[in-house]
Amino acid sequence: MIKVLQILEKTQQPTLVERHRHADVVTGDGLLTRAFRAKFGRKKIRRTPFIYDQAFEDLNPDDRALWDDKRYFIKVFGFASLFPSSGKSSMGQWHTSIDKPRFCPVIVSSRMIGGVSTFEFSLLTALSKSEPLVRPLCIYGDPRDWLTVSADEAFARLFKWQVGDPDLVLPA
Repeated sequence: MIKVLQILEKTQQPTLVERHRHADVVTGDGLLTRAFRAKFGRKKIRRTPFIYDQAFEDLNPDDRALWDDKRYFIKVFGFASLFPSSGKSSMGQWHTSIDKPRFCPVIVSSRMIGGVSTFEFSLLTALSKSEPLVRPLCIYGDPRDWLTVSADEAFARLFKWQVGDPDLVLPA
């Protein structure tokens, strides 16, 4: 399970966004961008588990269609993930410098809950051979430009979160 650290527009405070919590998601709207609130975790159909993070190569045809149609990202300042430590799993946090956010692609879908349309998102991630083993994908370059390019070009502009300075591992 992965979580993201985001400074939410509503509170202007760093917040660890966990499953089923709201986050600020950005999308293109013509030449402009706009932010909206969405819940972390997407549900495909009733009685299926929520999807919080997924590798790009594991996207099913429906998710790929969402990616091809419109792209979204979140602005993050860190993430939390499980990693093995002394034979047990521990939760660690990896942070950026507060003035250097990273922009991470997400898949957004909507569903009706009690007659109200709700937006939900899952984070695109990649596996790593070193800790942390699951890391968010990040957008290379200006994320606003990234929203306007083709789906294939958008994928080519992604890189796996690099751990090292200024990242810090903190106990969670």
